[in-house]
Amino acid sequence: MLKEAFKKLKNNFFYLCLLEIIFLCINVIYFIELKKAILGYLTRLESFTPDIQSIQNATDQTLQKVQLEQVVNALGPSTQSMVFLIFILTPIIATAVWIIFQGLIWRKLQSKPLQLFIYFRQCTIATIIAILLSVIIMNINFIPITILLMILVYYFLTLTYAHQQEVSLKNVSQIFAYGLRNIHRLGPYTLLLALTSIALFILLGMAFMRYTLGVAVFSWPWYILYGFSIISLNLYLKAVISIKIHQK
Repeated sequence: MLKEAFKKLKNNFFYLCLLEIIFLCINVIYFIELKKAILGYLTRLESFTPDIQSIQNATDQTLQKVQLEQVVNALGPSTQSMVFLIFILTPIIATAVWIIFQGLIWRKLQSKPLQLFIYFRQCTIATIIAILLSVIIMNINFIPITILLMILVYYFLTLTYAHQQEVSLKNVSQIFAYGLRNIHRLGPYTLLLALTSIALFILLGMAFMRYTLGVAVFSWPWYILYGFSIISLNLYLKAVISIKIHQK
């Protein structure tokens, strides 16, 4: 099984590695642009500091109210745009990029993949449900339970991406039961996959810090070696899970 996974990865390595690199680069570029937008908003906010100070020092309440309304009206559109960008547009873009590139990677590892539209529809529904569950779980104050439930959410999300069978309301329970029955076979590989995914996002964070803050944890050769090793291991684990999940 491990040899078969290595062979499958070897045959598709360039394509899969390219998808993973593009996925990471898009995330880095987007968050660089997001940082620029936030800094632009903060600069605009600082430009109103003299006006805010004059409002605080005003003794005439009527004048104070008028000046406050002027500042609020001037900042209102920028604040609304920033709130929309951070809390609405950014999650949508991050989720869409994840679904597209991770979906393409998992789909390439299958011998008989689903029709593209059906597969992405399935991945989209599963990912949105996983995000909503994660938001709920993060509000649990008991950390061990939170970690366990987050691992289970990631496990079943991975199962959905790798299963490559059309999911309907009728067989969701069957897939859920399948995941529980085979958690001893698939769970360790999925946990390792989660760790490599976290390592990839750490790499993304280091690249972001190096570009925007000039903070270099490693030299460029070590960045490349680290990235290549983690990406290769991540793709290999996906190939292993893909094969195991379709074993009779």
